[in-house]
Amino acid sequence: MLTRALLRTKAAQVLYANFQSHSDINVLDNELNFSIQKSYDLYYLLLLLPVEISKLAKKKIEDASQKILKTDNDRVTEFNGKLANNLFVNILVSNKQLLNCPKGCVMFWQQYNEELKNIYSKLSETDFFKHYIKDTDSSFDEDRQFWRKFYRSKRIFDDRFYSFLEETSIYWLDDLGIALSFAEKTIKNFSDTDFENNALFSLYKDDSDREFIINLTHNVYLKSKEYDELISSYLKDWALNRITIMDIVLLKMAVAEFKLFPFIPKNVTINEYVEISKYYGTDKSSSFINGVLDKIAKTIEKPNF
Repeated sequence: MLTRALLRTKAAQVLYANFQSHSDINVLDNELNFSIQKSYDLYYLLLLLPVEISKLAKKKIEDASQKILKTDNDRVTEFNGKLANNLFVNILVSNKQLLNCPKGCVMFWQQYNEELKNIYSKLSETDFFKHYIKDTDSSFDEDRQFWRKFYRSKRIFDDRFYSFLEETSIYWLDDLGIALSFAEKTIKNFSDTDFENNALFSLYKDDSDREFIINLTHNVYLKSKEYDELISSYLKDWALNRITIMDIVLLKMAVAEFKLFPFIPKNVTINEYVEISKYYGTDKSSSFINGVLDKIAKTIEKPNF
């Protein structure tokens, strides 16, 4: 599920912390694995949202039906039975992989029930929701498309939701976009046949991605001093101690990638770390990193590199 771009970002964050704490490689590995697993947990939590929202709709309908004097809102709530009995949710809730989601995922939305209510409220205000409940007919495909629109809605997954994630876990700061994308793709690929075994995305795309990020992180850790010397030789009128720690981390990661994975085009590697620097560096980091890596890339084929 995790893209290499996100894996590089996770590794950069962990290496940045490690260069300040000077912890051993086992601590580094544990922190990297934990950070990556947290991204996958978010994917599961987002997939559980349709289930929890459907439960909330049922609860609202039950509460409204028990009132003797009904308000206009109560009548609208009772009309939301289509959401409460969404055919896609009935299939999603039986998925074997989702039922075995990581520890804590099932209870998460009960813990943050107020945020769940806020999501429900924002959903009820969207045009695609209003259109959906007006159509009394139901089909698996229509109900599935409804949730695909849900995951693509910027009105629902807005700055407030981002802030909620930020306050809940520091590991989710960069994960929402990719997690939403894969949740939506998961919904797209679901079928109404053999529904218990519809496949969810795995943590890594394949073993090569796992090996890529582990080898890259280990190499930067083990050859840190060697890369300090190499990078210093390309810094005209700059001393290494004048550069921010994150910029140094990104430069070392790029050099390690040049050495370990020569089949990755050099311009791809450079662009990846320039993009990370735009979010985690200073205003001048991206142009600085681009310039230094461009110089290194031009001499990479030399025998002494």
